[in-house]
Amino acid sequence: VEVLKYLIEKVGIEVNAIGGRRLTPLHIACEYGHLDVVKYLVKKGASAILRNAQLFNCLEISIQKQHEEIVKYLLQRPNWREMMRNAQPIEATDAYDTPMRKLIRYMPDVALWMIEEKLTRKVGGEGQKVSKEIYDYEFHEDMYTVKSWYKQGAKLPPEDLSCKVRWHKFGFNAIYDCSCSTSCYNTTVHDEHDSDNEPYTRDAYTLVRNHPLLIVSQQSTYPKLMAHQFHKSLLRKIFRRFGTYWLALPFFFYLILLGLWTAMVLNGKHPQYFYDLAGFNMTLDIGTCEQVANSLVLQNVTEILKTDTYRRLSVALYIFFSVFIFKNVILIIALFPKVFRIGAYYFEAIALVLSFVYILDWYDWQSSVAFRCPVQYQVGAMGLLLSWMNLLAYVRCIPWLGVGLYVAMLQVICVKFLRFLPVL
Repeated sequence: VEVLKYLIEKVGIEVNAIGGRRLTPLHIACEYGHLDVVKYLVKKGASAILRNAQLFNCLEISIQKQHEEIVKYLLQRPNWREMMRNAQPIEATDAYDTPMRKLIRYMPDVALWMIEEKLTRKVGGEGQKVSKEIYDYEFHEDMYTVKSWYKQGAKLPPEDLSCKVRWHKFGFNAIYDCSCSTSCYNTTVHDEHDSDNEPYTRDAYTLVRNHPLLIVSQQSTYPKLMAHQFHKSLLRKIFRRFGTYWLALPFFFYLILLGLWTAMVLNGKHPQYFYDLAGFNMTLDIGTCEQVANSLVLQNVTEILKTDTYRRLSVALYIFFSVFIFKNVILIIALFPKVFRIGAYYFEAIALVLSFVYILDWYDWQSSVAFRCPVQYQVGAMGLLLSWMNLLAYVRCIPWLGVGLYVAMLQVICVKFLRFLPVL
């Protein structure tokens, strides 16, 4: 510190002198954890928001090096918000990294301290009419501002937003911005034309995976952070914002579909019953199946004929199956080019296709009978089983009473068991 004082006070070295890799004295002090040097430089007017060649400011450097005392000191400075408003693009993705995300990953205990000290405001108290906590989510809900944090105070290269680049980055979502007709050619759209009302990416998967709340959920060594009321409140807020439309309604209609589909199967009988009734041995041969159906129709066995209830259920299921299969196809296409990100869509689509095979009349002679051939019945039974199993994918998203957590735990246990199954 004495040498530093001599250089600044006697020699007259600029306190914000920029060296190689755009490093300032404050950057170096934060990197090596010299708290006394940091305090002296800040006292002498060193800028805490200057960024190095990697676009890191002094706060982020301290966080990455896990110098807790320096991080807390900087966060107690009057300009702590300016230090937190910084971002860098994550290589090979559309996502951005920020001081808040680094703090959660590297120093979750300090992140909890910051939430309680800087992002929580208490109104009233015990024994008063009003007593509540107000939370500041500026650094969690940053999808609309993080790009401006990245661009601040620097001349950055313009972003290529041509159709080709958009399709590579956004996949199917690029169709909203690029119609490949006369305007589909390589162009460069400068940053100044970007709208401040748009998120930093249209890729929903990236927005979710890079959200600070998801990063918090991954800190298994420090569960207190996720259990804090700050994050519970944010979770409920996000669920209220999107859950009603994207979870509650599909869940409600899926329950209706599941009820109709189960009623359809229960309304029929196992092929073995009809084979015994007609005096045939049950086989997988389609010709024998047709003979059984014709024999029972000639005998005027009403159990084999389709009822009005059966026909109405069939029409309703055709509609529901078509809608849900179409929904899953659209969701899978929307993930392009990384279409295997979420397996639940494929699982549900397979279950619905197998179920669709059951109610479909394979042959003309099935148009008047509810009797299903053995292979068709087995395929439908598998579809019904998978449909009920797929219900867990919807239940897993329910945030109340920890229901979703139990389903997630069950899923992990089942996956572990299946991996061990070959050994048995």
